[in-house]
Amino acid sequence: MIERIVDLFEKSFRGDPMAWHASSTMQLLKEMTAEQAAAYPVDDRHSIWEIVNHMHVWDREARKTMGGELFPLFTGGEDWPKVEDISPNAWKKAISDMEREHDKFVDVIKNFDVKELGRLVDMDKSWPSPWAITTYYQLIHGMLHHKIYHTGQIAVLKTTH
Repeated sequence: MIERIVDLFEKSFRGDPMAWHASSTMQLLKEMTAEQAAAYPVDDRHSIWEIVNHMHVWDREARKTMGGELFPLFTGGEDWPKVEDISPNAWKKAISDMEREHDKFVDVIKNFDVKELGRLVDMDKSWPSPWAITTYYQLIHGMLHHKIYHTGQIAVLKTTH
């Protein structure tokens, strides 16, 4: 079961040329410039770069939670880190950081004991229902859905350039 979950994560993130739902995250970001990533093509929405940073944060926190830490309730700047430097090097670093954190999270999933999937995650007490009571199975699958949702946002924003 774990191998199939890992396969879904990898195909949605790196599927080449496409994942089952359409282009993978990395396919969409391939050859994207820092200028494109930092743009706000739709008013009152996040930029692609902000989405990349957000995905990085969630992978990091989910990985730490899978290792036994408390899953925090994010607030503004923690959840959606601001992009300060919009240089090409900073964009390459943002992609690299997201990719590295994705790989770390997937490694934790690979080594996760399938018997523990039904165990409850230690959630910050501020989480509202229904998220306050989450199993590791739900966390892992929720993270997959989260990645695919934001990959879809990237695809839409990319086409508006």
